[in-house]
Amino acid sequence: MLTDEQKKLRTTAFGASEAPTLVGVGPGKLVELWQAKMDPTADPFADCDQNDLVELGQEYEDPVCHIYARRTGTFLARVDTLRHPTKPLAVATPDRARFTSEEALRAVAANGPISSVEALEAADRLVEAKTTGNRYRHEYGRAGSGVVPEEKCLQCVWQMGVTGLRVVDLPVLFMGEWGRRIEVFTVMWNEDLFNWLYEAAERFWTDHVVTRKPPPPDGTDRYDEALARMFPADRKPPAVADEVDEQLMLDYAKFREVERRAELLKKKLGQRLKARIGEAGGLVSPTLGKLSWTRSKDSTEVDWEKAAQEALLLAGQCLNAFDHLRDVGEHLSSENRAQLEARLKAIVPGSTKTRSGYRSLRLYPKGPAALELARLNVALDALGE
Repeated sequence: MLTDEQKKLRTTAFGASEAPTLVGVGPGKLVELWQAKMDPTADPFADCDQNDLVELGQEYEDPVCHIYARRTGTFLARVDTLRHPTKPLAVATPDRARFTSEEALRAVAANGPISSVEALEAADRLVEAKTTGNRYRHEYGRAGSGVVPEEKCLQCVWQMGVTGLRVVDLPVLFMGEWGRRIEVFTVMWNEDLFNWLYEAAERFWTDHVVTRKPPPPDGTDRYDEALARMFPADRKPPAVADEVDEQLMLDYAKFREVERRAELLKKKLGQRLKARIGEAGGLVSPTLGKLSWTRSKDSTEVDWEKAAQEALLLAGQCLNAFDHLRDVGEHLSSENRAQLEARLKAIVPGSTKTRSGYRSLRLYPKGPAALELARLNVALDALGE
């Protein structure tokens, strides 16, 4: 967990976890990264789905590092946030630095975390503990290899660039319903990758941080969320549109109409296809691929609004009954209690309804169809620029 001082330092540079975002790798978005640099008190990732995984990783960091040190017969020291000696936009807070002897560790980390790049000269590598689910094991290679998810690789390269060390071990705790195990992966230094990342950091800093200009919209829901955080309410009267605004308004109106007409045309084409398919499971073309029209399984869902209404009604009746019994000096009979329990148990089943499955069109293009769709996407991308 970063301290307030470390977080403040990160507003003047980019950390290893932020480096992949600069080149479009990982779950982070550029606009969220920009917000973090503009306001050190803000947490643009507060609602991010990754937060639970991050907290879990922090909880398991110490035991994973302890097991790694015991298995390798080495000694680990914590590392403070460090800045590259000549590249000021690069900072990193590695989990641990590894030493082959306890004497070497005590010489540089006797009084707390390592706080300078120079003190790492006696270390032979960095150690970055990770925690993930078993379902992500396929993203890694065999234990001992350097095959790790691209985001993790770029983080390690950034850390090596800052610290000067040339090897990072990743002890990864895989956990889930099939058990838990720790496997170690080794990422090696790549100067070209680090230079590429740092060039992206310099561009982002010059174009967006210095100018305080947010990155251009990318069409994602995360950008909408960022805009909602930046402008949570309309506190001023409508502004007078200039030429740029008017062109954007016109383009937006055109695309809204195109979207409406395209949706209508898609429905008509779908209806024509369904009429031709009839009771078959779809259409198969040797050259274009497959179009399926199959029915999903029925499912059940609870109408929680109805269940809540039933529960409130029953609770009110129970209170009235208890008040009456108290007034007449009687107690709730076992028969009445059984009736109440039965009604409580019946609330959820009584509010559960079956949703019938439905047939949906799904296209699996190949060959000419896939190529035509790729060309269309290129044309649409150019139209949206």
